[in-house]
Amino acid sequence: MKPGMRVGVWVAMAAAIGTAALAGAEKAPAPVAEDLVQDVQVVVGVDTLFGTLVVPGSTKPVPLVLVFAGSGPTDRDGNTTLLKGKNDCYRMLADSLREEWK
Repeated sequence: MKPGMRVGVWVAMAAAIGTAALAGAEKAPAPVAEDLVQDVQVVVGVDTLFGTLVVPGSTKPVPLVLVFAGSGPTDRDGNTTLLKGKNDCYRMLADSLREEWK
């Protein structure tokens, strides 16, 4: 091998290693949108529907799910005064869906 070629081989190897290192470098994660949770009201005439809007922090479209409590004294979290304690079933459902669609 000619003396000048040895330098060229080292330069080529260094360039290949540098390119491979850059290609394998981890990219910075994309910024994640924050979850939105807010109380909302829909007023129609003299009636008002109260609820909680929960939107996952996502950069892609997510499905819309509306949950209406059944008859009786049930709050927006799924709790009722007819049973002892709280089960928060609607809140847990909303939290699970929000995590699923992030």
